[in-house]
Amino acid sequence: MFSISFGEILLIATVGLVVIGPKRLPQAARFAGHLAGRLQRQIQSVKADINREMQAEELKDIRSIRDDFQQAARDGKAAFSSAVSGAQQTADNVAAATVAVTEEKINDGDDNGNNAAQSAATVSDNGDGNNKQP
Repeated sequence: MFSISFGEILLIATVGLVVIGPKRLPQAARFAGHLAGRLQRQIQSVKADINREMQAEELKDIRSIRDDFQQAARDGKAAFSSAVSGAQQTADNVAAATVAVTEEKINDGDDNGNNAAQSAATVSDNGDGNNKQP
């Protein structure tokens, strides 16, 4: 706060001795010390109150930030779940289309396979290796 050197203290004590007198100077010094202590406690109390209020405000700010992060996390989770659901549905659609195309190819292949089997049977019946049919 403010600094008082030893010389200034000595000057104040001398003026006090002259003004107050030697009999009442010890009582005045005790009273001044008592007031200084009371003032110091009041200052500490005000500082503590200010610090508590600042911490309360900081805590409110921190809680607000935490709530914002939690909301962002919930939104991100919902978006991720939606994307996963959409990807799963797309994968299911692709799998169903693949099964349908595969079954169609198998059915077309059975017709071609039957023709190939008939051709093979004809060749083996002729025995000459020519693909002539009777």
